[in-house]
Amino acid sequence: MRLRSVSFGVRDVEGQAHFLRDVFGLVREDGENGCVRFSAPGSIEPAITTLRPAPMDRADAVAFGVDSRSAVDQMHDHLVGLEADLVGRPGPTADGGYGFEVFDPEGHLLSISAGTAVRTPPPHERGKGLPLDVSHVVFNSSDNAALADWYCTALGFRVTDWLEDKLVFMSTSRYHHQVALAATPEPGLNHVAYECADIDDFMRATGRAMRLGHEILWGPGRHGPGDNAFAYFRSPAGFVCEFTTELAVADSPDWVARTWEAVPEQSDLWGTSNPRPPAFGASGDPGLGIIPGSSEELRAAA
Repeated sequence: MRLRSVSFGVRDVEGQAHFLRDVFGLVREDGENGCVRFSAPGSIEPAITTLRPAPMDRADAVAFGVDSRSAVDQMHDHLVGLEADLVGRPGPTADGGYGFEVFDPEGHLLSISAGTAVRTPPPHERGKGLPLDVSHVVFNSSDNAALADWYCTALGFRVTDWLEDKLVFMSTSRYHHQVALAATPEPGLNHVAYECADIDDFMRATGRAMRLGHEILWGPGRHGPGDNAFAYFRSPAGFVCEFTTELAVADSPDWVARTWEAVPEQSDLWGTSNPRPPAFGASGDPGLGIIPGSSEELRAAA
């Protein structure tokens, strides 16, 4: 599967849109019904992030793409057999594809589809600090070992590494992780990472955010698990967004998942970052288990 996009419901669409465009360098595209879509110059996806007007600040869905309609049907049938919390049967999607949605056991909504519109990525000018694509998402989990088992059994992920029992990294692609699960008391979205072309673009992106007055939460540094550079910032809606680059390739037959120690020397191999905030990304999501735009969402926000 490929990681396609992440969508959000937010109370202040324009405030969050300003952050994603001017601070994070995403490209604002046309939207409908008050929604705002964002693309990135290296992505085949017409939109890698979407904002929707909502009565609460929440993560709406994380979207994955598969190769064919038959793959969608096979995955749906497999999830039916696992008695997963499915949202309807496969059918036409809003972006022109064929797919379905499913809640994971802790209420994070996932979209699985095929046949959605793709594009030829426009030319990318290096040295501008512009993200190329969405890299990965990290969910908070009250039982990340059990949830990792579900992702592997239900969706075909494989575990690539652990950070003690605090983080588990998983992928269906050649890269080290598309999804990671952080051990926290409450489920929810921990952060979304956007991929830069190289270290120079990564540092230029980080510097732009800092020059615009945004305090860096954690970074810049280089993680041990995944070997990727990191710099984290908090958006106006409270979501944590990361600039990253050079995520490790982990699809070789001899790759063996290891357990890293949760110590500064392995969380940041460079030793250049500020101390990690204790409550980094560990906030609950009022939209867990709730279909975006539903009457249940309105009741939950009241």
